[in-house]
Amino acid sequence: MVGLYQKGITLIELIITLALVAVIIASIAPLGRSWIATAHVSKAQSVLTQAFNKARTEALRNPNKVLSDATNPTVATITIDNTAKTVAITNSSSATIWSDSFDKDTSITLPTACSSKILLNNTVQFLNSTTPTTIDNTCSSYTISASSAQSVTGVLR
Repeated sequence: MVGLYQKGITLIELIITLALVAVIIASIAPLGRSWIATAHVSKAQSVLTQAFNKARTEALRNPNKVLSDATNPTVATITIDNTAKTVAITNSSSATIWSDSFDKDTSITLPTACSSKILLNNTVQFLNSTTPTTIDNTCSSYTISASSAQSVTGVLR
């Protein structure tokens, strides 16, 4: 006699299983995007902090002997390029001494007085990018944001 029970799964059981898997994947996807955005913001913050530390070292070393009462007392400049997604340091001779990149969905914003540059003199004071002879401590603050509304603000020290 042939058994009364079928072996295998029915179409209904397969559809229910696929629906449950789809719901689980749909609920996990936003968490993944948020995690990636947080990682990108963290990397950009790390790049900016590393750039500041290297620029501070350059400013303190002051190899070109730039005086703080000079017409342009800038010893080190950190330039943030949100189009190319790079952060670069140039010395008082405008030579690039360091650069790094950050992720394409991330942007670094400085106060208006600083535009996209952080200028440091030989005593590691922040200078206004429009008038470099003016000390402007607002240039030490920044905001880093990612495309999915993840952001962090901070102050370089």
